[in-house]
Amino acid sequence: MRYASYFALYFIVTKHITKGSQVKVLLYALCISTAITVVYGLCQRLGYDFALWDIQGRIFSTFGHPNFFADYLIIVIPTFVGVFITLATPQRGRKLTKSRHLFLFLSLLLILLAILCLLFTLSRGAWIGLAMAFPFFVVLVLKYLKKEILKNQKFWLGALAMAVFLALALVAFFDTTLQRRAKSSVELKTEVTGSNEARLVIWEGSLNMFFAKPMQGWGLGTFQIFFPQFRPSDYVRKGVSHNALHAHSEYLEVASEMGIVGLIAFLFLLLSYFYLNIRTMKILKDDYYTPLIIGLLTGVFAALGQNALCVSLRWTPAAVPFWFAFAFTVAIIKIRVAHQQQGITKIATEQRKFQSHLTPANRPKELGMPGKMTGYFLLSILGFSLLLLIVCDFISGVYLAKTEEALANKQLKTAAEMAFYSQKFHPYNLEAYYKLAYAYGQLGNVDAAIKIYQRLSQLAPNFAQIHYNLAGAYKVLKQYDNALSEASQAVTQNDSALTHFLLATLFFETKRWEMAQKEYKRVRELKEGLLLRQRIENPYLSFRFKQESDEQLSAVQEAEIVALYNLGEAYENLKQLHKAKDYYSQFLKEYPSNKLAESAKKRIAFLSTNTGTLFSQW
Repeated sequence: MRYASYFALYFIVTKHITKGSQVKVLLYALCISTAITVVYGLCQRLGYDFALWDIQGRIFSTFGHPNFFADYLIIVIPTFVGVFITLATPQRGRKLTKSRHLFLFLSLLLILLAILCLLFTLSRGAWIGLAMAFPFFVVLVLKYLKKEILKNQKFWLGALAMAVFLALALVAFFDTTLQRRAKSSVELKTEVTGSNEARLVIWEGSLNMFFAKPMQGWGLGTFQIFFPQFRPSDYVRKGVSHNALHAHSEYLEVASEMGIVGLIAFLFLLLSYFYLNIRTMKILKDDYYTPLIIGLLTGVFAALGQNALCVSLRWTPAAVPFWFAFAFTVAIIKIRVAHQQQGITKIATEQRKFQSHLTPANRPKELGMPGKMTGYFLLSILGFSLLLLIVCDFISGVYLAKTEEALANKQLKTAAEMAFYSQKFHPYNLEAYYKLAYAYGQLGNVDAAIKIYQRLSQLAPNFAQIHYNLAGAYKVLKQYDNALSEASQAVTQNDSALTHFLLATLFFETKRWEMAQKEYKRVRELKEGLLLRQRIENPYLSFRFKQESDEQLSAVQEAEIVALYNLGEAYENLKQLHKAKDYYSQFLKEYPSNKLAESAKKRIAFLSTNTGTLFSQW
């Protein structure tokens, strides 16, 4: 329904913006809203904020995420540059009045502050998108505004002011944070603590997903469900979530969900937008709105460049400005075309000629009352069905939010109740099922948790975390065959320390020492604790993700400690006593103050005393 609202926004703007005065009103509104968001963003940078947000070290104003704010800024910055050129260029003999000079100064100030905010968002995709759009902007300006620009001193003074301001801003604020962020934009594989490595893994899985069904894709909105079977098994160590929602590239997500057919249709829509607007702008030479149109086209181009590296357009805060700019360009073009009286007269004449040739016999017949009533009835049913889906999805989301709040407060019974209602209103809400099963498991109702996990594994068989939790539930019930089967699937889908540790523990408890020592060694080889510590040091990590990483780090560190100790026990049971003694000694060296250290000392003393006797007996 979000996409339907974007299309509705497009038609509302293009149908109702029909006068030049309306264009001015919208530009005034855009200036005021941009000024508010930019000032708020700069206040965040200075440490003044009235709300406690989850994101650290980056500004995002009222948009909720730095990438969404950056997406908005790279649209409005070129737009206001177009406004600046329009104000700086005398039209039809008009002189630059004092009020015009004031608006010229304010537009320049707004552009400079927006550029500063764009730097502070630390959004590398937006920087790259705007850099990609700059040559596009220069080409259009030189082609359609060459005469006005070359003789316009105010434009060159404004351009010089922007260049000087940008240079000073980079010198003043190009600290370690900006330097590191800019460097990581091109060195994708060297940034361990950021999101670049995770993006590469997601892109690899998205391409695998696309090549599996290249023509028709997997279906609109199905990325979350089908992506897990195509991602690399080491995704957790690369910082990718168990429940990745999107492809981190709009074009890759369109290709994987809708195949070549959908990708071609999407690109055709975008190319048609640029082709028709530029072609019409070519016909309307020396037009008053040409700079503004060029600015809007450049903003849309920059946003599309940014979305090659993210999926901001799938979120309302970024999508609404994009589709508004998309529609606003078309509306302005339509206004200018409407002023070409020759074209309007010709169309009206052709319509009259066509109607005059129609006889009463071959004119289209209107629908009678029964036909109209049938159409209204069918449309009413369709509308009611869509409304019902929207309401149910909304209620499910409300209950899911209450579930998360209850889990955060350790209110497990409330969490289970809220998750139950959430999945009732949305039977295919995987997250609601997952949280319900988790709550049941924490409450000790293991049988109920297993039933829900089994249902989940049917809906989403490639989610490693489901198999991991299911193995843990079977382990509690001592159903080791089922537990080993689920744990093996988890390891295949997720090559991480915790999955290998669970499988090793199951082998250990069933006295399969050879298999246990192999899995415990894998836990140690991965060195996942080190990677997590590096990720937690990332200054851009949100509070929620930092908290989750802290919890994961505690679990991984405990697994690495126990794995080293149990390696000693496994080799002791395999009668390889020298290796057992070596692992116990390594344990004491690495974790001398751990609670298992005393036990390791006793095992070493026992092995040192009895090695010869044990060997003679064996």
